[in-house]
Amino acid sequence: MQSLVLEGKRILNQVCLWSFLISFGSYLMEEIEFAYGILTGSVSGVAYLMMMSFRVKKAADLPLQQAIAYMRTGWIIRLGFIALVASWAVNMPNVDIVGMLFGLFLLYIIVFFHVVKIVMRTKDNRKLFIRKE
Repeated sequence: MQSLVLEGKRILNQVCLWSFLISFGSYLMEEIEFAYGILTGSVSGVAYLMMMSFRVKKAADLPLQQAIAYMRTGWIIRLGFIALVASWAVNMPNVDIVGMLFGLFLLYIIVFFHVVKIVMRTKDNRKLFIRKE
């Protein structure tokens, strides 16, 4: 569980760093609405990551069937949160929806690269995909 927390902190730091750099670059190029969209999407992505991390941590202490049910209800709540943020961003005149979506997907891009890095660091990659019974 400690390695999961460590990876979560790394992902959180990288999302903050990249969203700041992209927003600052957009601001310098006078794309203020896009920069606001990036920041809105990144903050939403961080909130999504926190909600998911809380669910995983709590589900780890539950019996299997309860954990499955708990995680299934969690995705509905997170999806509703993303829909709420997207509908808010559409109605805000100073927030670019494309920037908001890019900021939101920045989380997924960073998670993807972290997973690739973990797989590449593992000496025998087959151990990751073989299920022990």
